[in-house]
Amino acid sequence: MRTLQNVGQTRLLVAFMNLSKIFHERDLRNLDFGRTTVAGQNKNRIIFSLYTHAAREFGVTIIHRFLEKGHTQNEGDSVHSVIERAGEHKLIYTPEEWKILIRWAKSENPYEVRDLTQDMVYDFKNLLKNKNLTKNTVNEKVSWAKIKEIYETRNRAFILKKAYFEPIAISKDKYRDLMNLCETGIIPTKYHEFFKTLTHGQTVISETDDDSE
Repeated sequence: MRTLQNVGQTRLLVAFMNLSKIFHERDLRNLDFGRTTVAGQNKNRIIFSLYTHAAREFGVTIIHRFLEKGHTQNEGDSVHSVIERAGEHKLIYTPEEWKILIRWAKSENPYEVRDLTQDMVYDFKNLLKNKNLTKNTVNEKVSWAKIKEIYETRNRAFILKKAYFEPIAISKDKYRDLMNLCETGIIPTKYHEFFKTLTHGQTVISETDDDSE
């Protein structure tokens, strides 16, 4: 949600941190997965630095394989399709309703949905401070576009700083539009209090975390 964190790759990074924590809680030690080769989303220094931190913080081994083009369909694609079908022809007004819909999108083995709070959002760009990821151990330039696999074991954890210390205000224009939807009845009365209490009053600048090489 916009009042918890700005847009950009931060949501993916927060999700990965929580996935690593879940593995730790369930005494699972290997996090092995594959993703697409899209550079801006998956091949950047922030994500690679986060792997190093998560491996040490939660005592897991992380293996990330980049799939070849044309072979990138995975379980996540199926999950998205199930949720999209469950949401068809339904009016969703608040994040809480999305959470309920996702949890019960499957009649058997429902999805586990975890709440995201603002204190779980960190300044992940801080991981790049004082780190040179453009050269390898023999001082050769690293071509990240050619990397096929990342393997990270328990190493040294970094200190992560909180990204935010208060709710992020939505813009005046967005708030005014939401109030108009409430006043005209497009948003039902029972949801008005949720939207009226949103922090607002400043211009929101979109944030991106793309750090690909």
